[in-house]
Amino acid sequence: MKPQQQNTPPSILRRKEVLHRTGMSNSAMYMRIKAGSFPKSFSLGGNLVGWLESDIDRWISDCAGKRNEC
Repeated sequence: MKPQQQNTPPSILRRKEVLHRTGMSNSAMYMRIKAGSFPKSFSLGGNLVGWLESDIDRWISDCAGKRNEC
């Protein structure tokens, strides 16, 4: 018998939490998005945007591996 896998929904981070986790300023984050070096946000409706937590965690891990390139 296979163990049951939990299908947990993806976590969504809002801008303030993304900035806190990455240590970037708002303008630096949006410059990186424009350059294609940071995950794009998606609309949550109205003026709200969010990022998948997994995308932000992956970006942080990739930067930690590159050190001087992020």
